[in-house]
Amino acid sequence: TNTGTDPNVADSDGDGMDDGAEVLGTVEGLGLAGLGANPNRRTIFLEIDYTTAPRCDFEDYQPATWEVETSEDMFAWAPVSNRDGSLGIDLIIDDGRAAPLLGGNLLGSDDTLNDGLESEFLGYKASNLDPNRVGVFHYAIITHSQENGAGGLGEAPGDDFNVTQGCVDASVARMATIVHELGHNL
Repeated sequence: TNTGTDPNVADSDGDGMDDGAEVLGTVEGLGLAGLGANPNRRTIFLEIDYTTAPRCDFEDYQPATWEVETSEDMFAWAPVSNRDGSLGIDLIIDDGRAAPLLGGNLLGSDDTLNDGLESEFLGYKASNLDPNRVGVFHYAIITHSQENGAGGLGEAPGDDFNVTQGCVDASVARMATIVHELGHNL
């Protein structure tokens, strides 16, 4: 099958994933094409895990469908040219709602990250992010707060970030913070 990629370039679209992985899957067995990857368009994968919200008047911090869709749309409209002539970036967010993306784990009721992106965060990541996704997916946790009081914290550059804005549920501010912290990763 002609994929339209350049056989002399490992990553034709410049998104950090080899064309072979985007077409045939990763060596670890992660079927990226089935998750939406296209070797001719830049693709970013993000898994968002979340906690319950025991201090708030809503159940948990799982992002609302519109927050996910709006975040994906923001990247889709980015003025970035792709090999196939299209514009935009395919942001694929796994919040646990729909197959084949079934990450997006409920982490429990401990709704404070005591050390930002350090050992506690990394423990959640090790326990909940499928090892096959490491190096492919960015990883985020949405919860109530973190010890340093920030509304979000992202590695720059990196793979990890958190969103911690207290009892803010399904808001433009929370959605913007997700996109903002992912921007630090990039």
